Amino acid sequence: MKHDLKTYGILGTVFTLSITGGLVLGANELLKYLLVAPGVAALIGALYQLMRDQASFEKQLNIQERELQYALGAASHMANAAFDNHIQFCEKYMNNGSVNFASDYASAAAVFNRSS
Repeated sequence: MKHDLKTYGILGTVFTLSITGGLVLGANELLKYLLVAPGVAALIGALYQLMRDQASFEKQLNIQERELQYALGAASHMANAAFDNHIQFCEKYMNNGSVNFASDYASAAAVFNRSS
């Protein structure tokens, strides 16, 4: 998951300055609340940004999962077709009954070329 460090840095700085200003200055309560308010807003902004980053990350994972399922589906079909062709070849070879491999190579190539 990729976090936007610039955004979090700005929010962290605003939060730190706001809270520090509210604690250090010995002003009245209203001024303290006004100084701390941007810090609270920065925290809320950071949480919102985290939720957005998490949603973006989950979306990317979903896209990758779909691409993987598509690739596996295509590979599975190709594997099934190759296995079926192999079975056809084996059945024809076993039905032929010959043991001469040199002469059977040409017939095997012909069987494979016809079925694909």
